[in-house]
Amino acid sequence: MTSTSTELRSEARWDGPYYRVRTDGFEAFFLPNPEEALDKVCNVDAEVRLPDGSRWSATIFTVAEVSRLTKRWEETGEAAGGRCFWCSDGLIVRDPGIRKMVTVIAELLASGGLMGPSAVLTTRRERPLPLRISLSLYPILDPMLWSPSPQKADTSGCGRTSRRSTR
Repeated sequence: MTSTSTELRSEARWDGPYYRVRTDGFEAFFLPNPEEALDKVCNVDAEVRLPDGSRWSATIFTVAEVSRLTKRWEETGEAAGGRCFWCSDGLIVRDPGIRKMVTVIAELLASGGLMGPSAVLTTRRERPLPLRISLSLYPILDPMLWSPSPQKADTSGCGRTSRRSTR
């Protein structure tokens, strides 16, 4: 990966189970399924490391993946019967693929979106910040708002299997 539409310069390579992308402004470690084409990735855990030493974590989903998950949960009864989607450290992007996700991260960093009051990723040095992205078709709810008690909060929005591999 060398350049995108925003002229983002980066280098990328596999580093054990991680797909590691280094840019001038940050380094990102993605944990994709090794059998999935990198330009098709639609649900992936990532860590972003900034030059100041801060580390941010996220689970990145495409809008289409959120739709697929909520439709499945409608059938299984999870996540309020598929009527909501919630995930700590979640980031929803429009387009699939690691390259496009890196571009989104770079644009968020450039605009201050990772550091401001509506931060979409959380620093590992602090308590996680609440997710503040809302899409008209896919409401993202804090489970504490609709759960009868904090101990029984429904966090099934993040219920997916690990994609770790021995690659």
